[in-house]
Amino acid sequence: MFRKVMFENKNARCYILGSFVISIGTGIFFLVLNLYLKNKGVSNEIIGFVNALYYLGIATLSIVSGIISNIAGHKNSFILGTLLQSLGEILLLFSKSTFSLLLSILLIGFGASLFLVNEPPFLSRNSTTYEQTHLFTISFGSIILGNFIGEILGTLVPTLSKSNFYFGLRNSILFSATLSMMSLLFISRIEESWIQEEEESIISKIKDPLKKLAKNIKYMRVISTFALSEFFMGVGAGIMIPFFNLYFLEYQNIAPEKLGFIFGIQSILIAFSSIYLPTLFKNSKKFYVILTLESLSLPFIIMLLAKNQTVSIISYLLRGIFINSSIPLYTSYYMELMEDEVKAIASSIKEISWNLAWAIGSSIFGIFKGNYFTQIMTFFAFYSMGILSFYLLGKKNAKIMIL
Repeated sequence: MFRKVMFENKNARCYILGSFVISIGTGIFFLVLNLYLKNKGVSNEIIGFVNALYYLGIATLSIVSGIISNIAGHKNSFILGTLLQSLGEILLLFSKSTFSLLLSILLIGFGASLFLVNEPPFLSRNSTTYEQTHLFTISFGSIILGNFIGEILGTLVPTLSKSNFYFGLRNSILFSATLSMMSLLFISRIEESWIQEEEESIISKIKDPLKKLAKNIKYMRVISTFALSEFFMGVGAGIMIPFFNLYFLEYQNIAPEKLGFIFGIQSILIAFSSIYLPTLFKNSKKFYVILTLESLSLPFIIMLLAKNQTVSIISYLLRGIFINSSIPLYTSYYMELMEDEVKAIASSIKEISWNLAWAIGSSIFGIFKGNYFTQIMTFFAFYSMGILSFYLLGKKNAKIMIL
């Protein structure tokens, strides 16, 4: 299937290669962002707000991204997203005020939302039902692998400017913006496989999908099921995932130089497990595969409480493999329950729920005050609520969608 996608499906190949290049840049950017801001003299409070604003930007602008998709199409949305991300990263380098700094992050978040909202319907439109699961997993795995490569480059590039570390960080961000622009070499070759009727007005392109969603109880039930599950799990993820570095340093007393190795190993494992996962569940119903993978992550969250470095690292790796391997199947399943006309709007609602929840979870991190027992148990509770709500509300659709 990998050979078929990469050699026979031109649109999928161009998108996956383009997003892979962008993900390398993203890996560089987010690795050096906080270091760059710290060296620039930005306060911890502003740095924290900058990180939260990125996810808030994605959440608040996702509906706009869905509307842009319906008007301009997926290819043009990807191109606009690429330009906004590059512009935001370059603007950040020249930011001399808090306002311009926050504006640059908002632009980057807007660009990211255009990709996050458009990817699921685009991949769904450019594949058969059988191919779709494999296409989603290959795309997801390539992004994870790209982020890993970016993190490695983000570690190396600043060290090339031995005399000026701050200058090296600026070069890293500039390199990230350049990679985003280079992705247009692939994205520009995408050929839209669907065309809106020429006589259709812009207003109708916005109004018709929304009316169809509002009038169709089935769609609203499916969207509510996925959005609620995403929200619970997003809050849990926001509480813990951005702070795993602190967990390893403070709770497990693991040396800082080992963190890059731990995170890198997980990225590689997630990338390959997500790509090869479908071959392990042939003829299985997606709903139950998703539930199984998500549920398998729960015991390893509890095992993070163990004051043992080996156990904590293994638990961290296995939790990440199981929950992240379910993501492409989860997204593919969601898209298969929607008609083409409403896919972009449905995808945007899902992204709003996840990113808003992540921002909320990250913002309440401070209330735990280093109490990792309470933090991990809260993480576990929200994940459990997300999985349970997905099962209770979504089991009516479980009879369909085989891998």
